[in-house]
Amino acid sequence: MGTVALWGRVIEHEIGWRGQFAYPARLRLVCSMCAWFEPGPGVPAVVHSFAGASYGLCDVHRGGIQLQDGRRTRPTGLDPRVLQARLLDTYAVDLVPVDSVRSLFRRRRTPEPPGYVPSIRVVPAPDVR
Repeated sequence: MGTVALWGRVIEHEIGWRGQFAYPARLRLVCSMCAWFEPGPGVPAVVHSFAGASYGLCDVHRGGIQLQDGRRTRPTGLDPRVLQARLLDTYAVDLVPVDSVRSLFRRRRTPEPPGYVPSIRVVPAPDVR
């Protein structure tokens, strides 16, 4: 997640902005599930992958994500700090301060996934005691 610089023809909408051109200004790797569906710490502890994309997941969601058809993310063994460093290096941008995004992870759970996403569920993390 992050902030974006927009330029060219920029249009304000009810829920955001649209720009003719855009580029990330600041970025931070966050837990995909905490930011999208349910409260949690938001800070990634593991990295999972699915269909060529990488997802940072916190300790609460470290078991992964499963789609309705049974497909699920798999752990990569990659350290989230390494993935975040690659993200920042790729776009040559600064890190978003965690305090500016912390409120996102305190929202109430989303009752149903958005209609454009297949139903997903959190896979319980294995007990590591």
